[in-house]
Amino acid sequence: MKNLPIRHYLTVGISLGLVVFGGSKLLNFALKLAVSRLGVTNFGDYYIATSTFVSIATLTTLGIPMSTTRFVSYFRGLGQKDRSKEIISSAITISGIASILAGCMLFGTAEWLAALLGITHAALYFKILSFGLIGASLSLLVRAILLGYLHVQTSYALEGVETVSKFLFVLMGIWVFRLGVLGAVVGYTLGIAVSSAINYIALTKKIHVSPFTSRISQNLITFAWPVSASEIITAISATTLIFILRIAGGGEEVGYYAAAVSVAGLIHVIPQMILPIFLPVISQRYGEQKSIRAVYKTVMTWLGFTVGLLTLGIIGLNPIIMRVLFDSSYSRMTTVLPVLAAAYGFYAIFVWPHRQLLDMAGYTKHNLALTILRSAVSIASLLLVFQRASGTGVAAAILLGWIAEGIGCMYLIMKKRLILPMQASVRLFR
Repeated sequence: MKNLPIRHYLTVGISLGLVVFGGSKLLNFALKLAVSRLGVTNFGDYYIATSTFVSIATLTTLGIPMSTTRFVSYFRGLGQKDRSKEIISSAITISGIASILAGCMLFGTAEWLAALLGITHAALYFKILSFGLIGASLSLLVRAILLGYLHVQTSYALEGVETVSKFLFVLMGIWVFRLGVLGAVVGYTLGIAVSSAINYIALTKKIHVSPFTSRISQNLITFAWPVSASEIITAISATTLIFILRIAGGGEEVGYYAAAVSVAGLIHVIPQMILPIFLPVISQRYGEQKSIRAVYKTVMTWLGFTVGLLTLGIIGLNPIIMRVLFDSSYSRMTTVLPVLAAAYGFYAIFVWPHRQLLDMAGYTKHNLALTILRSAVSIASLLLVFQRASGTGVAAAILLGWIAEGIGCMYLIMKKRLILPMQASVRLFR
């Protein structure tokens, strides 16, 4: 592949993202609006089931997708293609085994988990979703591999395929078969299964690599284990906050929070177009012994403008958004959304890109410490400061956790001098 300038990849990412990735996110948003018509409590049940699934799927990847993107692009920068393929085979093997084990565990504990949350009928939801874990894990990994090779178009297109598949199958479950939340959960799982098969076929067309190996890359293990621990803590922390909200606040509070997440999540559309490209580009530049100062400046300018504008827009138009997109039963969402939007905006500008810098530079253990700090602050805030569990309380706890993490990120970036020429500031990987 030609060594093209950073502006090319960012331009491709934004233009394709607006058409494919941005469109898929809007479609995903429309899907949540459709499910919200089932009622606040039903929407809360759907959200807690699918968000738990996403957390477990993220957990089963063990931080390997991001590590794979980093190493594939890094070894490409060094011109070592065979080592890239070794990383890919190792990643698929580890993720495959982990997702199978996680699926069996979720299926076996579904009834206990539903009883813990006080929604015994959700046991069936968790059992159905357990069959989608392998597909979800595979899809995340495939797109990470393709980004490592800077196949931006294909990666974004596959993201869109997954969203469209889930959208169509969920709507069929709700409106064609009229199965309510059960139909939505079945459709969600089928959408993941179909799209994961398409993801894998696309990978084999682009890259010729053995899918499994008995020889696991030590580079991947060394780099990934702190990332894995960080992903596990993140997943557990996010799930814990939602579980506390469901147990102490009830199904309606989860529904209000889910509605706010649906809107606030739009703030991350632009970052999700830019930042997946940011990591492989700076990793490749590091492999080529080039400075990332110009890349960093460009990315932060785009992020600051777009995220800031969207965050302020959502906060300012909060009452109008509620009236236009949701019915009157979601009126309490208006107290949750401003806080959650502020949290999402802060994370996208001050935390997300700087954690990628730390990971790229090899400071994965430092990022693990930041994850522990954020999780501890969020959970402690909810339990000690916001003693009445509510959607607003969870949003505020998340904001405080990300503020603590952001301060830690900026301190480490300055201390490690990561914006300076990379030869002077970044650890070597051998």
